[in-house]
Parts: sequence; C-alpha cells; structure tokens
Amino acid sequence: MMVLTAILEQVYGSSYKQLVTSFLRRQLGMTHTTPLPTAEEEKHLPPGHDEHGKPLPFVPDAGFRAAPSMISNDSSGQDRLAGLKVDLVQHFNQP
Repeated sequence: MMVLTAILEQVYGSSYKQLVTSFLRRQLGMTHTTPLPTAEEEKHLPPGHDEHGKPLPFVPDAGFRAAPSMISNDSSGQDRLAGLKVDLVQHFNQP
C-alpha cells in the first residue's frame, strides 16, 4: 500500500488524504469520510464500545495496511449509505 500511495502522490501532486477525500466527495457525495482524520475530526467521531458496552477511545491508525480504512463522522448515516450502495453495485455488478 505504501508504494501505491507514493505513486499516486507523485503522479497527481497531492497527498493521499487529499486524493481520496476529493474522490469520495466528488464521485460519491461522501462529505464526512476520510482515510486520515485530523485531530479536530477525531473529536467528533462516535466511540467504539467493548463487549460490555463501555465506550472505547479512538485509536488513530497511521500505519499502512493492505487496504486502507475510511473514517466517517457522519451522524446522519448518508456517507455510510453511499458506501453501501457502491459495495452493492460492485457486488451485483449493476446500478
């Protein structure tokens, strides 16, 4: 993933975060989703919970994995629905 990120940044002259965020907004209308949230964005993320329902602190994932994760602070769920639609279209290969 690090090699692909470096290639994309070199070719397009923008950071990986800017490229992905721009694509999500322009192509999918996802305005509250990002691969790397800022400290300010982290403050507005809903907390995860442990097996007892206790809220857990946000743990930033600054590392690179085989597939990057996306973080959404969209309380209305519109970004999640847009992402689900993309997944379904790709899965069933139809709009």
